[in-house]
Amino acid sequence: MTRIVFASPAEPSGASWLINCFLELGVKVAHKPVADAAWRQSATPRDSIWQPDGHGRHRLHPRAAVLKKFLPALTRVDTFQFREDVEVEYVQDLPDSAPAADHVLCFVRDPRDSLYSAFRRMQPAMDYHRFLRFPDPDTLLDRPSQWQLWVERWQALPDAAWFTFEAYKQDANALLRRIVDRLEIASGDDAIARAVAGSTFDKARQAEAQYRPRGGDDTGLVNRSGRVGDWADHPEGRAGAVTIEAKAGAALRALGYACRTPADGGAEHDPGATLSELSAFAADIAEEDLRGTNLPNHRIHRLLENLQRVAQANGWESASRLEALRQRFVEGSAHHFAQMRELLMQQRQRS
Repeated sequence: MTRIVFASPAEPSGASWLINCFLELGVKVAHKPVADAAWRQSATPRDSIWQPDGHGRHRLHPRAAVLKKFLPALTRVDTFQFREDVEVEYVQDLPDSAPAADHVLCFVRDPRDSLYSAFRRMQPAMDYHRFLRFPDPDTLLDRPSQWQLWVERWQALPDAAWFTFEAYKQDANALLRRIVDRLEIASGDDAIARAVAGSTFDKARQAEAQYRPRGGDDTGLVNRSGRVGDWADHPEGRAGAVTIEAKAGAALRALGYACRTPADGGAEHDPGATLSELSAFAADIAEEDLRGTNLPNHRIHRLLENLQRVAQANGWESASRLEALRQRFVEGSAHHFAQMRELLMQQRQRS
């Protein structure tokens, strides 16, 4: 059995296209981000999104139904007969060490596009400038710095294969052929063509349209434009690109993306400046602001937990305030259920 770790940043990077292609080729994909979200109250089996049907085939677990919004193969096929010679684990995490895998595949997109796409997808109650500077719940880095850290950590691993969203948009068939050859997944040209045909942007839009009426409170548009260089067509995207290049220019250039910012003009990482920005953020952030991010409760709780630790370590006056705020995002609390009831009432009123 060949084991492949497939990694991409959390922002929209084209990973769903490749995951769908793998499914079309009969390759089982364990989707760690969805499994972690669906089973976060318990230990998560690596392939928990799939249920065996007792006849050698697998079907998607109901808890992972959100993947139907991203992967058109799941709206077309009820049960899958997966290959026995290869399996893929999809992750968005930072690597702790070299994964125990036969191959490591990284898939990235120009962050000026991917971060702007994330902003448009999430529809937060803030402008793009604030969105880019909002701390990551795990590392407390701003979004461009977090993207650069992700690239640097995965680039440090030996023998990782790197592919890009831009290459997919230029020639999807040719890119998929290069990927399966690199990963030693035996696939004929007809199978490659069928996998690409079943994974087009139009197919993804159709799958999302089928999913959305059943999606309850899920209102964010996933398949928005899928264009290379979309950021340059929007004033806020162009303004945000200046910040992204300043903070992540080194990683951009390392991946072959052109930057207008001079190679020596990028902002150096200054821990003191980061702490100063976090201190101001901790002093000012309110529950309304956090809910306006449209992040799930458990991610906001994680952000406040890590921010509180930094506040306590540095003696900030905001530490006790952050603790009280964090309790409002504990899943299963009375406040959490009250918030859920209010959201349901708002949805009924909109309907």
